[in-house]
Amino acid sequence: MDWVTIRRTPAALAAASELLSEYAGEAAVLGGGTVLLPMMHRAEITARHVVDLRGLGLDTVTEHAGHVEIGAMATYRDLLASPVLARRAPLLPRMAAGVTGGDQVRNLGTIGGSACFANPSSDVPAVLVALGVTLRVHGTSGYRDVAAADFFRGAFTTDLADGEFLASLLVPHRPGRNGYHKLKLCEGSWPIVTAVATIHPPGATSSPTRRTAARWPEWSPAVPSPT
Repeated sequence: MDWVTIRRTPAALAAASELLSEYAGEAAVLGGGTVLLPMMHRAEITARHVVDLRGLGLDTVTEHAGHVEIGAMATYRDLLASPVLARRAPLLPRMAAGVTGGDQVRNLGTIGGSACFANPSSDVPAVLVALGVTLRVHGTSGYRDVAAADFFRGAFTTDLADGEFLASLLVPHRPGRNGYHKLKLCEGSWPIVTAVATIHPPGATSSPTRRTAARWPEWSPAVPSPT
């Protein structure tokens, strides 16, 4: 390796955005590290600056009027342990329980990190789209909100601009039932396809039936017709 990586540990959201803007193209965001660090070890990512978000307090799950806010640094274990999500968005703990990699990934991997890598073989993107989640990103101009369906631009591509990082995810309160399934070659492999179905009662704010799928390799979250 012919580069030196410097770890940056901002203590405020604005400082993190300033670092990402200053070192645009040479910086990577560190969440749980379960994807980034192996890729850096294999020299697939050669970031000269790593911006560590662990000092920003972005790991909480908070209920608000009309939605639940999940910090981008919340781990899969945090999702599993949250009574708020168990009551308001049980699809997220269900997804977290089946994440490939076992306890090591569940304890370290973050929902925000998975969303930002936009790996078409990961569990998170299709679930976020199906739930109608809004992703709240922070940049040098402050916050902006992006619907999950617009956040994912394609395989490994998101709507994040230079200087921006994912701060939290807003999950709307939506009564109804849901299902989740993924196809894998073996227990330890990445999913080939993930699929989510949500059914809302009459009078709900969304359509009665919503199906979402993410597939590899030509990937984008898809919402097929319910017919």
